Amino acid sequence: MGSQGACCYNSFVRRRSGVTLVEVLISVVIFSVGVVTVMGVFPMLFELNRGSWQLATALAAGQEKMDELLAGRKFVVSGQDAVTTLPSGRRSWSGQTDPMGNARIQTVHVYVSWNDKWRQRSIVLTSALTNP
Repeated sequence: MGSQGACCYNSFVRRRSGVTLVEVLISVVIFSVGVVTVMGVFPMLFELNRGSWQLATALAAGQEKMDELLAGRKFVVSGQDAVTTLPSGRRSWSGQTDPMGNARIQTVHVYVSWNDKWRQRSIVLTSALTNP
């Protein structure tokens, strides 16, 4: 009985002495897959952030010009200028008389366009102006 107890005791001690090489390799593979997955998401997040920043910048540039045109309370004459905070950014504006024939109302359009990484993007802001 003494030798049987020693056998079981040695077997128990041997199992608890550490981790095997296979367990370490499996852990490294699982960890590597997780790291590669997380690292693959970062470029996409940076791209989305850049696109959101460009859209917000374009909206701010368009709204700034629209506020300037509406504050003048005069009919708008067409024009354009550069938006230096956007890649190849351009801003243009125009005014059109009311399509319903009211000579005191003018529709004002502000266009902002820029080059995204792969394509040309643009936004349009529209408002109405009454001339007293």
